[in-house]
Amino acid sequence: MNYYLVAIYFLIAIIYGRWAAYVVAYSSATQYWGQRMANTRAILQAIYSNSDLHDTVEKANLFGFQKLITIKKHRIKTRIRFISNIPFFIVGAALFEWYVPLLGMVTILSVKYLILNRLEPNSKEYLSRIISDLKKELGWLRLKEKIGMGQVREREFFIEQLELIRENRHNTEASMIFRYKEIQELKKDGSRDIDVRH
Repeated sequence: MNYYLVAIYFLIAIIYGRWAAYVVAYSSATQYWGQRMANTRAILQAIYSNSDLHDTVEKANLFGFQKLITIKKHRIKTRIRFISNIPFFIVGAALFEWYVPLLGMVTILSVKYLILNRLEPNSKEYLSRIISDLKKELGWLRLKEKIGMGQVREREFFIEQLELIRENRHNTEASMIFRYKEIQELKKDGSRDIDVRH
């Protein structure tokens, strides 16, 4: 067995584990801040009002707001993270003894969780990064003319909501008052102009 190649294999495992930790942390951040955004009064009002955002927000309320605030680049990284484990294991099994790829996978998981324990995806630092990434992506899409004005307004609305949360100027007291089913019932009753305050 070539120990030089084994050392390179484990070095790749460490690097990959570190990279995977940051990808997972960013996903956790978009999930957390997406949930926070879903509980704000502006979002709740957009669900049952005649706003242009109605369909987008209503759909997001069913499937989660995480996707709305996750840039395409990160979604690609997430897919790569999921599919990379298999070729890493196969290459290790083909080149070395059977236990080497198993130890490589353990190394990846260990490094990933050690780093994850030091990261704080629920922090305002991650929120600021999400906002910055969304603005950069929106700017690029507008530059390349790959997005319509309606979609631009939608994205600007969600960025604005995240900025308000970051600045602690958002009313999140309505978090548990209305959920999707209750709002649907209100809409059936024709009660669309409702105050969501306590």
